[in-house]
Amino acid sequence: MGVFATRRSLAALLALTVSVPSQADLADFIIDLYGGDGIRLPPALDIPQDIAQAHVPHFTGEQQIEQLAALSNGLLSGMGVFALNSTVTGVTFDLSQGVPVSTQDSLGPLLAERATTIGDGRLTFGFGYSRQKFDELDGNDLSETEVVLFHQDCCQAGPPPVPPPDDQHTGFELDTIRLMIDIDIEQEVFAFFGNYGLTDRWDVGVVVPVVSVEARAFSEAEILLAEPDGGSTFGGNPVHSFEQDPSAAFSETGGKETGLGDVILRSKYQLASSDTTGFDFSVLGQVTFPTGDEDELLGTGETKFRGMLIASKTMGRYTPHANVAYEVATSNSDLENLTYAVGFDARVTDRITGAIDVLGRYHPHLDEIGNHIVDLAFAVKFNPFSNFNAPINAFVSVPLNDDGLRADMIWGIGFDIILD
Repeated sequence: MGVFATRRSLAALLALTVSVPSQADLADFIIDLYGGDGIRLPPALDIPQDIAQAHVPHFTGEQQIEQLAALSNGLLSGMGVFALNSTVTGVTFDLSQGVPVSTQDSLGPLLAERATTIGDGRLTFGFGYSRQKFDELDGNDLSETEVVLFHQDCCQAGPPPVPPPDDQHTGFELDTIRLMIDIDIEQEVFAFFGNYGLTDRWDVGVVVPVVSVEARAFSEAEILLAEPDGGSTFGGNPVHSFEQDPSAAFSETGGKETGLGDVILRSKYQLASSDTTGFDFSVLGQVTFPTGDEDELLGTGETKFRGMLIASKTMGRYTPHANVAYEVATSNSDLENLTYAVGFDARVTDRITGAIDVLGRYHPHLDEIGNHIVDLAFAVKFNPFSNFNAPINAFVSVPLNDDGLRADMIWGIGFDIILD
């Protein structure tokens, strides 16, 4: 990390000559490095003109930049997932009175769901903010990402230049370029949500997120000669070199975008209550609409459908809960995922509730990157009012494994307001 930071500081001396390509789409900030088509070097010094004209040194083309595309896909597949405040509250249905009443057990979980509903005619609305700075991809530090570009299969040095057979690399074609890339990605979500109780057992809700994403990449290239004493040189001079244009070794891309994310409609129905079965059971259905701009990393570009089973049971101060859900997308199977949450919330005082959850997400169709993400989340709700149900909440989530695109910590704050 220190060595690369020093190199980056030295590279800043070339800032006036480094090319920063105009970027149409933030989603392409990795692929756009070096102009979006790999690296094309100027002819090396002291190479005879007939050889230089026959071979323009290039590490370009579809095959040459697929390493950058793979890195980009790995990053993008881990985005678009944000922490969402649960709109579950500490409200249950009192059979003796025939009305929904506030419970005294807890204010409910934050990042998971309880099986209870809010009650007929009740409205909840609120706001949640969460932030995450992505630090690793499959356990590898994003600030020290290495990518290797291979030479295009084109030709062979020597008078006269004779191309080797297709798909066979010889001589300087075996040279590679190693990119050391410092990647910085931050995501903030401002989520506005509301829930309404259609009946004692049936809630409907909506979530409208505003997403802000900043993604930047700085790359330094190094030429690795495969045969420094043979086919990688001509007359003792490297065929591939940044000597004529040192600024060509550096590239910087990225930007920041803010806008509407993917709007969510959700509905929860309580199938059974603890009064009859010992546990509360519910099902939740959710539709996510592609209202966020996929090209600017504000959404996934897919309509997604999610179904969840929820179980919980209140035992004095404690309410253990378990959620399991499956989500599918209309056309992109990479977004298909299984999520689960297991934990409990507990009443610390009449106004304070704490919660602990293990949160997991499994992508069955992601092969190139880690597909099973597991986090441990701690949350707290605090209601500062005695006669008004408006809890303030906060959470912190930390990773339990290294799979996928990860932040060292995700945190968020928010509030709910419950109206009768």
